[in-house]
Amino acid sequence: MTEATSVSEAQLLSNLLAQHPAEPAALLPVLHAVQDELGFIPPALVPGVAKALGLSRAEVFGVISYYKHFRQSPPGRHLLRLCRAEACQAVGGEALHRHAQARCAGADLTLEDVYCLGLCACGPALQVDETELQGKVSAEAFDALLARLERECSAPDAAPDDADRAEASRAEASTMPERAQPANRTHPLPAGGGRGEGFTEPEQAQPANRTHP
Repeated sequence: MTEATSVSEAQLLSNLLAQHPAEPAALLPVLHAVQDELGFIPPALVPGVAKALGLSRAEVFGVISYYKHFRQSPPGRHLLRLCRAEACQAVGGEALHRHAQARCAGADLTLEDVYCLGLCACGPALQVDETELQGKVSAEAFDALLARLERECSAPDAAPDDADRAEASRAEASTMPERAQPANRTHPLPAGGGRGEGFTEPEQAQPANRTHP
C-alpha cells in the first residue's frame, strides 16, 4: 500500500467514523460502510476502527473473519455470489458451484458463497456485482455470463449489454405483427382535412321501403 493510498483510506475512515457513534455497537455499520466504499476492509484500518469504538484489534478482526460478507483483500473486477443454501443445492447448486470454481480460476473475478438470495423457487441462483440477480442458472448460462462480462471488460466505454440488448430488440421486432391499416379509405386525406384532390365521397345510404318520391 502506498503512502498516498494510506492517507486517503485513513481520511475515508475518519469521515465514516464521524457518521456513527463512538461505541462498540457501531462496529458492524462501520465495517459495512468501509467495504461499501473500498470494496474490502484493509487490515491497516483495523487499529483505527478499534481505537475509535473502544474495542481491541482482536475483537474487530474476529468480527471481520467471522462474517463471510467481509473481505480483507480487493475483489476482482466482477463479483459473483453463488447461492449455497439447501433449496439451490437440491436443484444442481453443488454441480454449478464446482463448474463455477473451475471457470473462474485465474480470471479477474471473485466468486463468493452466499446463503439465500431470495430466489428459492428459481435455483440455482446467482448475484452479479451486487446489482443483478439470475435464477435457474445452468453451466451453459454461467459460461454465457462470463462471456458477456469479458465483452464488457474488453470494451469498457460501451454501455453494458449493448450487444445483448440489440439482439433482443431485433428478435422482438421480427416477431411483432404488422400494423393494421385503416379501412374504407381509398386515398389519403390532404393536409388540414379538407376535400382536396384525391378525396373520395362515400356512397349515400338509400332510403328503405319507399317506392315513390
